[in-house]
Amino acid sequence: MKNLLKAGTLLCLLLVAFTAGAQAQTPELVKSGFSMQSAPVGAGGEAFFVGTNAAAGRELWKSDGTADGTVVVRDMNAGTGNTSIKYFNNIGLCALGADLVFAADNTTYGTELWKTDGTETGTGIIKNIRTGTGSGVPSNWGKILAYNGYVYTAGDNGTTGYELWRTDGTVDGTRLFKNIRSGSNASNPDGFTVADGLLYFTANDGITGDELWRTDGTPENTVMVKDIQPGSSGDDGPSYLTAMGSILYFAADNSSSLDNRELWRSDGTEAGTYMVKEINPATDEPGLNTNSFELEFTVVNDQKLFFVADDGTHGKELWVSDGTEAGTHLVKDIVPNGSNAAPYGLRAVGDRLFFGVYDGDVHGSELWVSDGTEAGTYMVKDINPGENDSYMAHNGSIVAGGMLFFRADDGTTGEELWKSDGTEQGTVRVADLATGSSSSSPASFARVADRIYFYASGSEGYGLWSFPAPGDNGTTTTTTIPPGCVDEDGDGYGLGLDCLGPDCDDDDPLVWDNCTSCTVKLLPRRLSKLFSIIRPVRLFLFRAPDGMQFAKDTPIVFADEAAEALFRFPLGKKKRYMLALVRIKAQLLQVTDAYEVSVGGCEGIIKIKMF
Repeated sequence: MKNLLKAGTLLCLLLVAFTAGAQAQTPELVKSGFSMQSAPVGAGGEAFFVGTNAAAGRELWKSDGTADGTVVVRDMNAGTGNTSIKYFNNIGLCALGADLVFAADNTTYGTELWKTDGTETGTGIIKNIRTGTGSGVPSNWGKILAYNGYVYTAGDNGTTGYELWRTDGTVDGTRLFKNIRSGSNASNPDGFTVADGLLYFTANDGITGDELWRTDGTPENTVMVKDIQPGSSGDDGPSYLTAMGSILYFAADNSSSLDNRELWRSDGTEAGTYMVKEINPATDEPGLNTNSFELEFTVVNDQKLFFVADDGTHGKELWVSDGTEAGTHLVKDIVPNGSNAAPYGLRAVGDRLFFGVYDGDVHGSELWVSDGTEAGTYMVKDINPGENDSYMAHNGSIVAGGMLFFRADDGTTGEELWKSDGTEQGTVRVADLATGSSSSSPASFARVADRIYFYASGSEGYGLWSFPAPGDNGTTTTTTIPPGCVDEDGDGYGLGLDCLGPDCDDDDPLVWDNCTSCTVKLLPRRLSKLFSIIRPVRLFLFRAPDGMQFAKDTPIVFADEAAEALFRFPLGKKKRYMLALVRIKAQLLQVTDAYEVSVGGCEGIIKIKMF
């Protein structure tokens, strides 16, 4: 479409606030003098985690991002004795509204459900499900999940065994939800996952063995989905329950005599529950294990399911599935000749997958990226050159602002905080917190509100660190959707900055009351080499929707002369980009300026905040 106006499609600008500056992601020590045993979990705008110090032992902590606000919530086992809080992979810490529900054992009650509002007086046991010192919820895992205003877990009142319980945070609202296996034998509900409005889990009713179950929040509609492995002996039930779109994906074995764990899917009905693909075909050869070993299920853009599998030929490699047999395939034989690449630390970043691979004496363990194609799967950067290992994703990582923040060792500065946008030049160390060759060893990453928290060592020893959560261009960014604008995927973004954000694939169009559907990209680039001597200048590229072009006479109108003097909008050579040179003047620092602008007749506001 050569003329945007003739097509009747108007270009829209999103209300965007951004902050520039190289120090935007510089981590700051929040507080030291204690150790952390879990990554933080957000509730009520505060970060909760399990920590230990000399005075209180192991207890529940919280932080508001300040030293004074980083404290023990309550010494539940008074003195230096430890409270046994169940936090394996954080599955024992769960936000329920503004409160945090968790499983803990303070040696008085056994492992039971507790709740806190972040205050000492507001922290206490919800209900002693099993009287005495016996555990009312599992003492080994303490798995819990919030669903429709309740937290679901396995519970045992001493009579039924571990069955399906739920709580709304009150004594009366904490009760046995369904006794799946009658008598004192436990059904052991586990693996709670929500997909398309249903809560899925695994349970053993004593008749069919360990199988897939679901509930809509009513006891009468809490049922087994399908008897995947016939008979009552099956105790190796579905695993890695993962939602993609409206479908639940998982690994399951449908054979009682053969090892045949493969990729399955379910829409919650018996007919809609079936094997997606037999990756490693089953055989009746005695002693031969034909599991495909699906691991690390990770969803990208709600369209691609990445996982690690072994087809019996290529070893453990990266696979991808769109939910169909034809669309389930090996992505790339990263370490050939049947050797195992064994990808690990899979994380979705935008429309790509980041992961670690150990390729032996070639590059060691390094950061890789994949778009689901063989050509688009490659090592991002040899951070620690040669066969030396650098990528430490097994210690945690986090995605923010279209980037992966992770722990890496370049062989010089030790294990420090790094970030990557998926390019070699965009993969850099964020900070050397433990100067020299010493390692700060950052771990336990989590985002709570507008900050990234992690645990690391610095000059004052180990402690809690944080930095502002980056926006789509790698700096602190907030985005506001204007009135009448529809955020299709509900992620709070309509446009991405620097083409590293969640909406750089044109899948999230904006709709304004006075404008037809359109997608415009803001791609900031700093012209530092050319203009930095005079004054900072930032170049914005306004990209038109696919299949459209700007017209030379597209009207651009500002509400005042100051804004017009700040921006310049020449037409790009390909007519798909409109350039905006923005001069960041000294007087704009530490202030916020909003500029009303009309592009193609569609009104919007550009809001710039500098500090």
